[in-house]
Amino acid sequence: MPYNQIDIGGKFGKLDDPQYLKLNPNKQIPCLQEGDFILWESNAIVRYLAAKFGENVLYPQNLQERANTEKWMDWVGSHLFPHIRQLMIGIIRTPEAERDQKQIEQTLIEIEKLMEIADNALTEQEYFSGDKFGMADIALGPMIYP
Repeated sequence: MPYNQIDIGGKFGKLDDPQYLKLNPNKQIPCLQEGDFILWESNAIVRYLAAKFGENVLYPQNLQERANTEKWMDWVGSHLFPHIRQLMIGIIRTPEAERDQKQIEQTLIEIEKLMEIADNALTEQEYFSGDKFGMADIALGPMIYP
């Protein structure tokens, strides 16, 4: 499907621009704009696009399959991402001389515990979304890709 990507945040800035704040008052990325429709929050965007373009492939119609998939999406946002964010701030956004190595090591321990949960789940099913690739795998991918 055709799309227009506008780079915002990080080295691109513009999160504080009034025009962007009208789209996303949280000063965060990503943000999806489709005509007059505006949607922010990564997993909400994934759910929307999967339902719109990936019905029965990425977005399960079976309620229990969908709930299981959404469980993993929520797990990523509620449990894993806060630690990933803390690690990114501690390593990438903090100058080396100011880094709290003990905090970074503790954060890595917490991430390892969570990844053990993820690994154990994959012994029971092929994907986080169940027996086929889906929304949960899309949500988790950016968190674990180096």
